[in-house]
Formats: sequence, C-alpha cells, structure tokens
Amino acid sequence: KADKGQISQVIANLTINAREAMPEGGLLYIDAENISDIDSDLQGDFVKLSIRDEGLGIQPKYLDKIFDPYFTTKQTGSGLGLATVHSIITKHNGRISVESNLEAGTTFSIYLPAQIPSAEPDSASKQKAPEKADTVSGHILVMDDEEILRDLYADILQLSGYTVDCAADGREAIRKFTAAAQERTPFDIVIMDLTIPGGMGGKESVKEILVIDPDAKVIVSSGYSDDPVVANYHAYGFHGSLIKPFQLQDLKKEVHRVMKQIKKDPLF
Repeated sequence: KADKGQISQVIANLTINAREAMPEGGLLYIDAENISDIDSDLQGDFVKLSIRDEGLGIQPKYLDKIFDPYFTTKQTGSGLGLATVHSIITKHNGRISVESNLEAGTTFSIYLPAQIPSAEPDSASKQKAPEKADTVSGHILVMDDEEILRDLYADILQLSGYTVDCAADGREAIRKFTAAAQERTPFDIVIMDLTIPGGMGGKESVKEILVIDPDAKVIVSSGYSDDPVVANYHAYGFHGSLIKPFQLQDLKKEVHRVMKQIKKDPLF
C-alpha cells in the first residue's frame, strides 16, 4: 500500500540515473521479490525492489553522500533526485540501500512494507520508522523558493517528530507566522533561505518576524558561506545557520540545537 505517484517518481529517478550511468549502453534489470525480517530494525514482510545497471559505478568515497541534498557528480545535475528518492522511501516506512562497483554497475535496493490481508494487524502497522524522533516536538516553518527542497526538508523534520508548514518566499512566511501567532499555534522555529530571486529573502523577512515576536527563533539558510549575514548571523537577528549544500543530519542537528534554546514556559 503506497502512494502511486511518489513510488513512480522513485522508479523514474532511479532508472534515469541508471541510463545516464551507461553512456555506451547496457542492460537495466528491475527485479521484485517478497522478503521477511531483513534485520533487527525492519521486521515483518516486505516487497524488495532491485534496480541494477551495468554502468560506470559510483566511487566508494561518494557512496555515503549520494542521498544528501545538492550532492551530485553530474555537471548539470541538481543533486536532488536521490535525496527525494530517500525521502519518499523513508516516509513509506521503508529503506533504500546502494551497492556499487566501478566499471561493473550499481544496484539500488528498496524495501517497502508489505500489506498482507488477515484478521491480525498487518505487518506494515508494526514497522518502526527508520528515523525515530530524537528531539522534542515543535512547530516549524520552512521558507525556500524551491518546492522540491521545501518538501524534502518538511519530510525529514516531520519524520523527526516536528509539525511543519512551508512558504515560498518571505511575504508568505510572514503571513503564516502572523496567522499562527493569532491562532495561538505559534512557530517555534523558522528556517529562511537568505536569497529569494524576485522575492523577499530571509535578510529582510527576519526583521518583520522579529517585530511580530522579538523572541522568534529563526535559522538562515544560504549557499553563500562567505556572506556576512551567514558569517555573523546573530547580528542580523538569526539564531542559527545552515550552509547549502548541507546534509539532512545537519538540518536536524541545527534545529535540535536551536530548539533547546526555547523556553519551556507555555505561551499565554
């Protein structure tokens, strides 16, 4: 039982990658099988999908980075395809792994919980999400002009136990921040992209956010590590920073760090 559109996107991304890994041609193998009790973290019944190519392979030093946002070895790639694949599979309480040998090809293995009709609760309901929340709960607003990034960050943070909303630019972020405060469901943390082409970015938006709530905790996100706002974010009203491209673990770590600064007293 899965989201057809999202799983189709997973298959499409992986097959496109396989095709690009075989510039001189080759065979693409897609296999499916039933499998049970993979390891101590994934117990129960699963459908295993294997996508194997005969391509150039992935260098060993890159294998632990390929699912990170923005990481790519392609000159024209965005580095978001495999990060999106990982997010979708994780959201389905599944797992994805990769094995690769240079000049011999690459195999991506996907494990999705199987739904087996029976009088007993199905095994999928017994699965534990691979990423457990290791943080306190909280309400987070993510502002970024790239929809795929907003969705990716939201998925990861939700899997960590947070409630997440998104905005495409500063104006929308301010509207949502204001509305949440008025509805007495304020955001604990706001993550803002520093620069929004043709729109209001984080540098301008944080000023208005702090007028609404001087204690607001805002994290700035930017691909420009030498920008003075990023280098000295406290001076501009921010409480944290994320330098793109960052790993998903870095996102969770920085949110956790800033969340710990928030007073536990309820807002009245």
